Amino acid sequence: MKKVLLVILFGALGLSFAQKTEAAEFKELSKEEQKGISENPFGHLGDNDNVVRLPDGEFANGEVIFYESIDSNGVIYDSENDPNSLTVAEAKEIMKNEAKENKTRTTRRVIPEYRHVVMRGGASLTVSVDRTYGAMGWYSFPSTYSAAAGTGGIYLRYSSSNDSSLAGTASQATSTLLGKGYFGTLIGANRSTYLAGNLTMYTYNTRMPATPSGASYYIYMNIANI
Repeated sequence: MKKVLLVILFGALGLSFAQKTEAAEFKELSKEEQKGISENPFGHLGDNDNVVRLPDGEFANGEVIFYESIDSNGVIYDSENDPNSLTVAEAKEIMKNEAKENKTRTTRRVIPEYRHVVMRGGASLTVSVDRTYGAMGWYSFPSTYSAAAGTGGIYLRYSSSNDSSLAGTASQATSTLLGKGYFGTLIGANRSTYLAGNLTMYTYNTRMPATPSGASYYIYMNIANI
C-alpha cells in the first residue's frame, strides 16, 4: 500500500489519472525502422549519446528530477553534465550483462517501489527488455513520470517497440504485475501516444532466439517529454 499511496499523494500535486489525446498517435514504423529498433535497446539514441542511470535502474537522456519520496528534495540528473554519465554503448553492455545474469530489477517477482521522476523538456527515459536472455514475465519502469512545469504542456510521449505495452498508474501497474488482469492504456507494438498524469509503463516478455548475427532482440519502452 505504501508504494501506491506515494503516487496518490504525488497526484494531489497534479493529475492523478490518465488523459489521452488521440491526435498525437504516431504513424506505424517502416520495416527498416522496426528492424533498427529491434536490435537497439535505446531506439532513437546513437552509441555516442550520453545517458545517466537513475537510482532505480532506468537510463535517462537529458535532465530529470528524481524524488525518493513525497517529502524528499528532488535530485537533478543531467546526462550531459553528470560525472557518472555513460555512453549508450556502455549502457548497452550493462543491460546485456544484467539480462544474462538475471539481475534485471523490474520483473514480475519484484514490484517496483514506484517513486517519482519529473522530466524537463527534451528528456527521455528508457527501459528495454532483452527478449533473448531476459527472464519471461512482466517488466516495468520503476517510477511514475510527469512533465516539468513550464515545458509546454502536461503530456509525455509513451512509445513501445517490437511488442505492445501498457501505460497506467502505479496501482494499475501493480495489479497487472501481480497477475490480477490487464490494466492501463494499451500502446500497440511500434506505436506512440501522448498521455497526461503520473504514469508508468510495463510490458510482458516472451523469449525469442538471437538474431542471425547473434544479437539480442529487445522490447523497447521509452517515455519522452518532446
